[in-house]
Amino acid sequence: MLITRAKTFDEIRHAFRWQLPERMNIATAVCDRHASQRPDSVALLHEHGDGKVATFSFRDVQRLANQCAHMFEQLLHLQRGDRVMIYLGQDPATAVAHVACWKAGLVSVPTSLLFGTDALEYRLRDSGAKALITDAAYLPMVASSNIALVQGLEQNGVEMKFNALMTGYGQPLLDSAAAKTLKPNTYFMQTYKPVEVNDTATKQFQADLKKVGITGVPDYGKYTGYITCDLAITALEQMGKNVTREDFAPKFRELGEYDAAGLNCRPYPVGLDSFGKFPETGCIYGTQVKNGKFVVINKGKPVIGKLVGDPAALEANRTGNPLVTTTVPAS
Repeated sequence: MLITRAKTFDEIRHAFRWQLPERMNIATAVCDRHASQRPDSVALLHEHGDGKVATFSFRDVQRLANQCAHMFEQLLHLQRGDRVMIYLGQDPATAVAHVACWKAGLVSVPTSLLFGTDALEYRLRDSGAKALITDAAYLPMVASSNIALVQGLEQNGVEMKFNALMTGYGQPLLDSAAAKTLKPNTYFMQTYKPVEVNDTATKQFQADLKKVGITGVPDYGKYTGYITCDLAITALEQMGKNVTREDFAPKFRELGEYDAAGLNCRPYPVGLDSFGKFPETGCIYGTQVKNGKFVVINKGKPVIGKLVGDPAALEANRTGNPLVTTTVPAS
């Protein structure tokens, strides 16, 4: 045992000693030893949006991680101790990437898809990462990548009449060199009200941020963090006193609609009954960068649209089948 019995916590703390072998690799502990002893045992289960389930054995994970580790060493010429940032969703590729890093003696730097541009840039700089593992589905979430992609297309003769970027709104963009290179046809779209709308909700939002020392234009991460906290407070207030853990989920189901602290254009359904559903109508706000500031378009009013797609998928959305509604195609 690592922890021995004692009368006080101080005695336990002073007596504690790590029991580590002289040489150890996490990849061996979580993958290779299992691949050696029971190679066909299930290591990972991954359920796709369409309901299909993919199974990966320890042998599969080992093989894929070996290939990835070989790429790190032979193609990218990474060396032991180098940092590698992993920016992927919750899927097997993420686990394989971590195991591959450990096999190659690299330090994997985990990140979340909820991180905004400033959070990602800070971690890239602070960790000294030599490589970033991501894919085309996630890379555009970084505003600088979106802007570089647009500029690259324009340099190659592609005429861009309207560039609607779903990331970028926030102070980090205004403080970056990229803000000075934006053309008038570049717009930043988001589902929450830009603070430039300057109504009661956005004023309250900025005032609350200022109380904790946050100034400037809030990015997506600050919006989601603020709204998540507000939703939890709203739910607890409506549930009343003495709410138990067992009561929380059923009570949350009864909430009905929530207005995102007034930062959404209209209330939307919350609770477990709405999980996996897309609203039948949605709204989005737009801004442009002019003279170093964000300026709202359409006089700060949202553009409202109707959910469209395959009839079968729309019907599944109405009846609440999340396995289908997560892949509703646009028309």
